[in-house]
Amino acid sequence: MKGNYLTIGNLSYLYSTLKDSEKNTIAKYYSEKYNKQYKPSSHLRISSRDMESALKIFNLIRNQCAHSYCT
Repeated sequence: MKGNYLTIGNLSYLYSTLKDSEKNTIAKYYSEKYNKQYKPSSHLRISSRDMESALKIFNLIRNQCAHSYCT
């Protein structure tokens, strides 16, 4: 069965178009999820700006590897 998937590029673009309050909610959710799962000695706080930058970087790396035969 073939399904429709959201690409990393689509996800990055979608996140960038959200309202600041929505970006903050998502960043807070993943900060709390990370802190609960890994229990670091100091709590990690992911800002919405960091989240947006990370998504863009993930997309660039993925595209570089997929289209430049990165190994």
